[in-house]
Amino acid sequence: MTTRRSGSAPSEEETDMTMSAKDSREENRVTPAGGPADAIASEPDPRVVELQDRLLRALADAENARKRAEHSRAEGHKAGVAEVVTALIPALDSLELALASIADSCGSADDLESSILQGLAATRRSFFSALEQFGVERIYPLGERFNAAFHEAAATRVQPGKPPGEVVEVMQAGYRLGERLLRPARVTVSATLDSVSGGN
Repeated sequence: MTTRRSGSAPSEEETDMTMSAKDSREENRVTPAGGPADAIASEPDPRVVELQDRLLRALADAENARKRAEHSRAEGHKAGVAEVVTALIPALDSLELALASIADSCGSADDLESSILQGLAATRRSFFSALEQFGVERIYPLGERFNAAFHEAAATRVQPGKPPGEVVEVMQAGYRLGERLLRPARVTVSATLDSVSGGN
C-alpha cells in the first residue's frame, strides 16, 4: 500500500477506491417501507374522490327519481280506473236489480231461460270481466264474518242457526281496487235476540 504524503493530491487509484466505497454504501442503503414516497403514492387525488362522490350522488338521485315517477304513474292509473268504475257502479246496480226483478216475477224454469234474462246475465258477466281486467274486485260477503273495513251494516236480524256477526244478506255489493275501497258492501248482519231488542 502506498502512503500518501500530507498536502499532496490523491492519486487516481485512491480516487477510484473512494468512489467504489461510496457506490457500495448507496447500494446497501435500504429505504424504510412506507416512507414518504409510498405515502404520496397511496393517497387518492382529492379531485378524483370528489368526482366519484358526485357521481354516486347523481346515480342515487336518478334512481330515486325513477322510483317516484313509477309510483306516480301507478297511482295515477289507479285513480283514473277508480273514477271510471265509481261512475259505472250505479249502472251495474240497476242491471242487477233488473235481473233480480225478472227472476222474482218468473214462475217456471222455462221463463228463467228467456232471451231477455239471458241477455242481461251475459251483459253482467261481461261487465264483471271488464272490471277484473282493471284489477277491480267485487265484494259480496254473504256467509262471511262482518268486516267493518269493507262492509257497511245496514241492518241486523236474528237468523236461526247463524252465529252473531255473520253476513246473512247482501243488499248491495261493494267494490275495491287493490287496497282502495271504492264502495263498501251494504249488508244485513245476524244478531242475538237481546241485541236486536235492545237488551229488554
